[in-house]
Amino acid sequence: MTALDRFDGARVVVCNWRDLKHPSKGGAEVFCHQVAEHFARAGAQVDLLTAGSEGNAAQETMNGVRIHRLGNALTVYPRALLWILRRRQSIDAVIDCQNGIPFFTPLAAAKRTPIVCVIHHVHQQQFGLYLPRPAAWLARQLEGRFTRRVYGRRAFAVVSPSTRTDARRVLQLRGSIHVTPSGIERPDRPAQQRAAAPRLVSVGRLVPHKRVEILLEALPEVRAALPGVRLDVVGDGPARPALEQRASELGVDDIVTFHGFVSEQERRRLVADAWATAITSTSEGWGLTVIEAAALGVPAVGLDVPGVRDSIRHDETGWLVRDPSALAPALVQALERMGDPERRARISERAERWAAGFSWLTTSDLLARCLLAERDRLGRAGADRRGGSDVGIRIEIPRHRVDLEQVARVARRTDRWTADARAVTVLLPGADETTATAVLHRLGLPPEDVMMQVARPLDFMLGNDLVVV
Repeated sequence: MTALDRFDGARVVVCNWRDLKHPSKGGAEVFCHQVAEHFARAGAQVDLLTAGSEGNAAQETMNGVRIHRLGNALTVYPRALLWILRRRQSIDAVIDCQNGIPFFTPLAAAKRTPIVCVIHHVHQQQFGLYLPRPAAWLARQLEGRFTRRVYGRRAFAVVSPSTRTDARRVLQLRGSIHVTPSGIERPDRPAQQRAAAPRLVSVGRLVPHKRVEILLEALPEVRAALPGVRLDVVGDGPARPALEQRASELGVDDIVTFHGFVSEQERRRLVADAWATAITSTSEGWGLTVIEAAALGVPAVGLDVPGVRDSIRHDETGWLVRDPSALAPALVQALERMGDPERRARISERAERWAAGFSWLTTSDLLARCLLAERDRLGRAGADRRGGSDVGIRIEIPRHRVDLEQVARVARRTDRWTADARAVTVLLPGADETTATAVLHRLGLPPEDVMMQVARPLDFMLGNDLVVV
């Protein structure tokens, strides 16, 4: 039995600003639906509360998830709270997805209902790009001060260590913060070979904070070094007309194709055809498009900003650039490396191996673990004694010394582990060396027989082998 299996028969409510049929859907909606569907497959009764959009029914069932579209982008918040309040005694768990502003579900749910608030990234700087000054100020207060007050020590789940850092430093959240990386669907590699000439691809919504103009402004220098280069821009949004105008002003409109929204199959074909993908956002919660490209063997070049620095392993699965002025040379270098068949094979293999560690089943199971840990805390049964520290201990145990079921028996809800032929790697979030030594004692292992070290941010991206919990 996995953590997800423990929700068989439970009623789980998921709140998200938009759903997959919303015209402005993005990575947060993919995350929300994938998690909701995995809980439904495990036997949970899942209700998704979201805003309505033109042409979509007020109620609908998709892949076992009952969708309730309640009002518009603003009224969905009070209407979702009222919906929960009326059914609070029948709700077993809540996944409250924050898209800049959370749903403040602790105000409506029963006191001991476990709630996990999912944060993809912190929006404090972005509000000013989209809202008038008074509205941006109010949004910052709702994301920061009001969230701290309403959620208190409730649990949070973030998609990357960078988001966890911002949640503590910028939002000053007090509850436990668990890193639950986004998954990906394992793609089928398109049949064709990569493009013969150097080709870049950029995938994502065309909105101001994605800063695709930075990529366009790098192209003249890239073309001077690699005359055959082309760029495919996949996605649409309000910034598209300005970006097309900017490409024309720079004289690169002949080598840039704006594809708009395309089918999943076509998007994968365009990514697989590329030599590299580029990402120039101000920040991301987690570079989902980076991992999707890596799964197809395509490395990424991105600015060294929160989220992107978590999804790109510098000089292994791609390259991080500290300043936009250095983007063009970095792109040229990446394309030249990918032009060498031997180097391309090595880089692609590392990218695919990195992407293979992420799945929606793992993401959903980790969220289920967070909910179970929160239920224990609220019920004072098996409460977490490690405290709310964001550090942790990483342990590597020789494979022949332990099996995963042993680890599962001594681990707490949100510990993580995975194994290969050489070792079992265990991550103990919130632990220090004393706590880790106690875990080893319960496993019957002396500390000198294992490798123990303070966990790095990368270690918090460790997945779980799904075994009995």
